[in-house]
Amino acid sequence: MYVPYEVTAGIFTGVNAFVSVACWLHTSRRTMLITGGLNSLVGAFAIYVYPFDYKLSNFNLGAASLCAGGQYVLHGMRTPHLMQGKVVNALYWLWVLGLFGYSYERFRWVRALKYD
Repeated sequence: MYVPYEVTAGIFTGVNAFVSVACWLHTSRRTMLITGGLNSLVGAFAIYVYPFDYKLSNFNLGAASLCAGGQYVLHGMRTPHLMQGKVVNALYWLWVLGLFGYSYERFRWVRALKYD
């Protein structure tokens, strides 16, 4: 099933902003809010750039999702209750894995567009 780039990029941008604000409210770490906001801004920039340069926008979104995944891994390692076996924590770690998978998909598109 084909899902347009703008839809997936918009979902990444919105959900990443929501999750970073939720992490900030839960732990009071300003870093989560700042880095989540920056990653969401890069995602929004990638949506804007997409009609002009497909490779650049896919690379920007891949880098933003890779950075967001790394940010959430570091946050999870510093937050003891995220290491406990709960359903909410499983959703958190699934979100992190989803970010890494999305980053891999975007970088695959960059490589495919390179030879197009």
